[in-house]
Amino acid sequence: MKAVCAVLAGVSLCLVLGCNAVYSTKPVGETVIPVKAEDWEGTWFNKDGTVRLAIHDAEQGILQLAWIEKMKLESYQVRLLGAGDWLFANIRETGETERYLWARIVRDGEQINLWVPAVEKIRVLVEKGRLPGTVEDSGTLILGDLTTDHLRLITSEAEGVLFEWDKPIVLLRLTR
Repeated sequence: MKAVCAVLAGVSLCLVLGCNAVYSTKPVGETVIPVKAEDWEGTWFNKDGTVRLAIHDAEQGILQLAWIEKMKLESYQVRLLGAGDWLFANIRETGETERYLWARIVRDGEQINLWVPAVEKIRVLVEKGRLPGTVEDSGTLILGDLTTDHLRLITSEAEGVLFEWDKPIVLLRLTR
């Protein structure tokens, strides 16, 4: 279940295990993508567990994500935003600081694939000044305001694939 939550729920497995993550100060993407219930709603599963997705605000592209962990209901909103041909899932981390976990998301029929950013590859671009951001003492990256040019860099392969491409999180729909 933790792997699903890492991207979709803001309870990142990396944070639990003490490894690093890439956050942004604002949701990643620039275009609101309206959503349809028949595309997104339902019970989705992978080897780590199941989650339930429902539409929270169809016009604003906001989903509600819920699951039970340790006999407690967990729930977060997922904001979908587009950049070019790509779609990003954004989840606001709970806490005092406003920051978002984000990932590339592709829905293909009854399957959702998610790719989290590759921390080391993004770090290099931040250190070179190609992407705005800071590296915390813990190694966590916080991206600042991303322009259209920054999003083009992220979605292109100009600097290589900037996501954990060989480790997608794959969800399959069980029920609608």
